[in-house]
Amino acid sequence: MLVLQAIFVAAATASLSGTPSGVPESADCMLRSEAWAFGRRLLPRMGDFTALHDALILSACNVSQTTPGRAGTSSTAHTVSAQWHPQRAEPPAPNAVVVYADAVRGSDSAGNGTKTAPLQTIEAAITLVRARRQSAAPRAPASVVLRAGVYFLDAPVQLGPSDSHLTITNYLTEVAVVSGGVPVGPLEWKLLGAPPPPKRAPSMSMAMQTPTSAGNAWTLYNNTNNVFAEVRAGRDAACCKFVGTTASVADCETALAGSTKGPFLSFTWQPLSAGAFAGECYGIVTDRWAPHAQPGYVSGRHGPLPPPPPP
Repeated sequence: MLVLQAIFVAAATASLSGTPSGVPESADCMLRSEAWAFGRRLLPRMGDFTALHDALILSACNVSQTTPGRAGTSSTAHTVSAQWHPQRAEPPAPNAVVVYADAVRGSDSAGNGTKTAPLQTIEAAITLVRARRQSAAPRAPASVVLRAGVYFLDAPVQLGPSDSHLTITNYLTEVAVVSGGVPVGPLEWKLLGAPPPPKRAPSMSMAMQTPTSAGNAWTLYNNTNNVFAEVRAGRDAACCKFVGTTASVADCETALAGSTKGPFLSFTWQPLSAGAFAGECYGIVTDRWAPHAQPGYVSGRHGPLPPPPPP
């Protein structure tokens, strides 16, 4: 208390941004420096926590972006990036029930929860853990291991007493993000104020409507996406049913043939370069045919094409 009193009675002109009226700048700098030091102790994984240093405007207090010191001092300690990186996850216990999920390459319909055939969603992984515990030991330790990616939740994950000793963790040092947001895209941007597009969209050009190859009973159209803006990654929609993540169009056709969600009138396979949608195969149960031009995408259809819209 005596130290703080000595600081506040010191004469100074408050020119530091945000310093309250009547508070000496030296006192404000001292408190900001201590706040930065506390932040470093609270979140050591943030390294030198340069983001907090900048937020506190400590450069105006002559405090360097390295190991915190008192106002008016600096340190030559090395600087660590403030970018967040997950700590290396502890491996599951030897007797644990372990289920893997992969938001990018996993599949709730085709996966079995192993590292080589992961599920796709956290909800499916927890359901599988519960089932395996019931057939083994209900109180056994369990782990849901998340590979890198963004896991979108449609609703909060409900856990109860039966889920005791369950750990949901990232895989090694991979970054797994759990999000309550709603993914959008793929998106098509247009200039605000641009003239309206023609009634006959470019994605329905005659070049796209000409089949480029044929396989099994499908007529295939390259570089066409018939589920554009209709689906979320790994989810069913009213028109379009997710049948799994596959490595090729041929594998997608095989998955369609074995799916119980059909019959399908058309389908779209998304290329391995499609980010969160990589390799996803969707069977379309309606007569929808509104393909959008996208390189690498392949859509297939049974029967003749519908007549084009009037010009």
